[in-house]
Amino acid sequence: MAQQSYSLPLCDDEFENSSLNDSDWFECQCGLFYQFETIRAYNRALDNLAAADAIAAEIEERAELQDADYRARGSSSANVSVAASSISAAATVSAPQGSWVATKPADNWVAEEAAKSRQNANKAPVRTKTTRPNRVLPKLTPQQTLLTVAATLIVIALSIFFGSTWNQLDLWLQALILVVIVASTAFGSIKAKKYFVIISNFLAALSSAFLALGLAAAGTLGLLDSIIPNVMDARTSFYPTFILLATGAYSLVMGRRFKVFGWLAFAPVMMALAGLLFSLTTLGAALGDSSTFAGYTLTALSASMLLVVAVGRLTRLPKPEGAVAKKSKKQPAESDDAANELKYQLELHEREQKALIAVLCMAIGLPTAYVLYRR
Repeated sequence: MAQQSYSLPLCDDEFENSSLNDSDWFECQCGLFYQFETIRAYNRALDNLAAADAIAAEIEERAELQDADYRARGSSSANVSVAASSISAAATVSAPQGSWVATKPADNWVAEEAAKSRQNANKAPVRTKTTRPNRVLPKLTPQQTLLTVAATLIVIALSIFFGSTWNQLDLWLQALILVVIVASTAFGSIKAKKYFVIISNFLAALSSAFLALGLAAAGTLGLLDSIIPNVMDARTSFYPTFILLATGAYSLVMGRRFKVFGWLAFAPVMMALAGLLFSLTTLGAALGDSSTFAGYTLTALSASMLLVVAVGRLTRLPKPEGAVAKKSKKQPAESDDAANELKYQLELHEREQKALIAVLCMAIGLPTAYVLYRR
């Protein structure tokens, strides 16, 4: 014989033993105690509630069919007036003796109700003010807080130290320091995204900026002169353009991988600057004052704009997906926090995508303005 499953009033566990007496007690997995009579009564109430809900749904469907049938037959309003009169009369008769009941004629009552219905139908819907959901930030443990403060103090101390002794350091040590700074700012951006979005974006932009600074320092210090003479001269070397392209590619890859706005906003700007620098400086110096200068320059700028558009398209990320946890009787606060966090992430994604569109328009606008000016 199949056992019947019973729902419990105070938790989400189920009880599947129907052989107990009404006076027996049952302990669920949560540690709560129920008398079996209470469990039976609770489930009967749930069954009655489900049955009442089904009956109400049938009555609503029947009322809709009656209304549609009445309108299709095109009945006159006389029956409606008679029904309204009977309702008023019933209300007047059922009033207790000695009380005064003020009634209006049926025709006036029906006219007023019809006027109210028309007035409500013509009213514009009231727009409720949207409120930003409260986001419950993850709490830092005391150990994490102390580590964060210690890391901040170490970074400040190292900045002061290297700022005063930078020129006295060997080249390999300077390069190692720049690599560590780029990696540490990138790591901090990834970890801070869960707690502070603004700090995460700032560290991401700082990581890209330090990468460009490190590549530029390699050329400025003469490390590449044996390979490319005058490596930092944009008129004779492609290396300055390469720095911007490499920084943009790094920002795009890191931004798409970790979904950080600071990197995604950096990528199209770097690509646009690389296109302008190559078209106006490197290509211009190679062509000189020839008659084909304008044509080649405009072609290079157009190609750079296409590159910026392609990079901007890659910065478009899908909306964050996440199933909102079903509310539980045991932990309703956690379900609400999960729903608020999902709403916050969706709103943040929308604002970041709008900002990325604005950055992309600005990045495309500079080469476009120059192309139109040259024409």
